[in-house]
Amino acid sequence: MFVSLTCLDVGILNSALHYWEVRHGDIVKGVLKTIFKILNLIEYDYSVIDSTKNTDQLKKLHELFIYVRVRSGGMLFPVYARLTDFMSEFVRGTPKGHTW
Repeated sequence: MFVSLTCLDVGILNSALHYWEVRHGDIVKGVLKTIFKILNLIEYDYSVIDSTKNTDQLKKLHELFIYVRVRSGGMLFPVYARLTDFMSEFVRGTPKGHTW
């Protein structure tokens, strides 16, 4: 519920999020891909990759990678995210951007 409170200013139970992920995962994935494509069009100064590791109920470790663009003034916006065990797999899917 912490993420939904922080991002949406509304408390959403984890069970509700799980329901949408399991029952309507394709719809959620499509919406997120569309949002990421729109965010990818915003001008930015540089990009960073971050990750976080979590375990599920079976104690299996998962790592979520997020590719974030940074704009002057400290505005952060994600343009790609993937749950994978290997950063190399994640990097192959990141959107093209500035070449310095």
